[in-house]
Amino acid sequence: MVLVPAVKSVVYGLIASAGLYVIFLGSLTIPFLQNQIIYLNSVTLTWFQDVNVPEHWGFLRNQVTPFKLPTPDGEVLHAWHILPLELYRKHEQDLLAEPSGLVPDITERLGFKLLRDDPSSLLVLYFHGAAGTLGSGWRPPSYRAMSAGAPDRIHTVAIDYRGFGASTGVPSEEGLLKDAISLAEWAMNEAGIPSSRIALFAQSLGTAVGISLADYMAAKSDPTLFSGIVLVAPFADVELLTATYRVAGTIPILDPIARFPRFLSWLNTFILSKWPSKDTLAEFVRRCENMPGNALKYHITIIHAEDDYDIPWTHSEQVFWHAVNASLPEGINYEALEREKEALKSIRGAGGWVVNWQASKGSIREEIMKYGLHDRIMSYPVVSSAIMRAFGNQVSSPTDLCGLQPNIEKSVRVKIWENPFLESIEYNFVEVLQANNQQLTIVMKLFINLFMVSLCVVHAAPQGDTPIECKASTYMCLYVHTEGLVNCTINEIQLGKGTISPAEVITDGIKCPIANSPIIVWNEVMVLSIAVTSKRSICRVDDGWVIL
Repeated sequence: MVLVPAVKSVVYGLIASAGLYVIFLGSLTIPFLQNQIIYLNSVTLTWFQDVNVPEHWGFLRNQVTPFKLPTPDGEVLHAWHILPLELYRKHEQDLLAEPSGLVPDITERLGFKLLRDDPSSLLVLYFHGAAGTLGSGWRPPSYRAMSAGAPDRIHTVAIDYRGFGASTGVPSEEGLLKDAISLAEWAMNEAGIPSSRIALFAQSLGTAVGISLADYMAAKSDPTLFSGIVLVAPFADVELLTATYRVAGTIPILDPIARFPRFLSWLNTFILSKWPSKDTLAEFVRRCENMPGNALKYHITIIHAEDDYDIPWTHSEQVFWHAVNASLPEGINYEALEREKEALKSIRGAGGWVVNWQASKGSIREEIMKYGLHDRIMSYPVVSSAIMRAFGNQVSSPTDLCGLQPNIEKSVRVKIWENPFLESIEYNFVEVLQANNQQLTIVMKLFINLFMVSLCVVHAAPQGDTPIECKASTYMCLYVHTEGLVNCTINEIQLGKGTISPAEVITDGIKCPIANSPIIVWNEVMVLSIAVTSKRSICRVDDGWVIL
């Protein structure tokens, strides 16, 4: 008889819990409460800390510059520009002399100028997950992981989305995409960093934002493609996320009713933010595969930990499959891809496993770690390594790329057919020789056969040295493009098997004759002797054209 009150208490407790859960389910249909559950933007996790004082998180004075980023629809985003440590060390005294805290105009700061004016600088656009601010949890340690592979060149800019932290507005799917677009356009237009030197890093909710940004930019009439995309702990879409997501790895949202698919589908019709990441990424891959030209268009890395209790790693399996399926004209079903993955899988023991899928115009890599939880993994070497791969051989040292040291002349031949990384080779080649502070003549020999097939960088020497000859096949045309150069003079053009007169430089689409540039015919060789005094763009590849 004593057990009866205890049993009643248990029953009443269960009924009360069920009632509260029903009320919770009803709250999901209210947009304001729904937003709080999906974005958790009101949970700052940085109480009693000032996000305009990054030293709270162990950064050196003025290593991080807080600034405001306006959006076209009137919101103002709070942002951090994080300098890589070695670059900070080189300019430490000048940086220490500047005032600290939120800056009214970031373009006046030394850190920004180091990003803008260095033609070898690389930039990570960072999109964080739900809840907190850009100073919460494992985010500050992960900023250090961004630049670990090139601590003198890789800058990071992170934002708090609208409604998060010190940013204005209310979060929404459309709004967060606008925030991401504003950041990308600021990086390319204000900071002057071409998309080929920008990588996207995103985690959790941020993966949906980053994927949407990549697809939006690729869908433009003049597509913009970034150097690479790194996605940590992505989710397939909100519908699947609600069925599996656990707040703080413990509190389920809709997991208890996931066994009732029809009821779950009905509830999902009330959710406003859909974030269909698996489908959006597939569309991005499909766009890239259908673009003209043979150059590589995309590099995607998906990273997830098996012990992620917030978003199960099976979401990455879905995201990876949809991307690979979109890369193939005939597609591939999930089961067939799993069989393919077994043959491609690289087992790393306690480090997990890796599958790298090489598509026609890009690569898709899946890395599943044994450990890392949901957030901690962002600060791990696996992320630093992924960022390095996202930038390709742009993060390699000049000696590694060209075998050059200052004042040492060597011949180097670089195959560029389907190679998107020529830019870094030319940047590094020029940068290492500018250490002597001399006026240099950069001597290059370009071989054209229908499309650019190969390029031979002969040597870079003090002005007046004699070019070295190289042989090539027949030519069909010559266009020299200049982009972003402060002072670039064409000294002479020599073209084999014919003469082009007058020669032309195309600058921003406008044709201009090359002044005082005699065209001389040699034996099947074309030499461009170019005196460069700019620190801006030197050379990059775009759909088979060499652009100077």
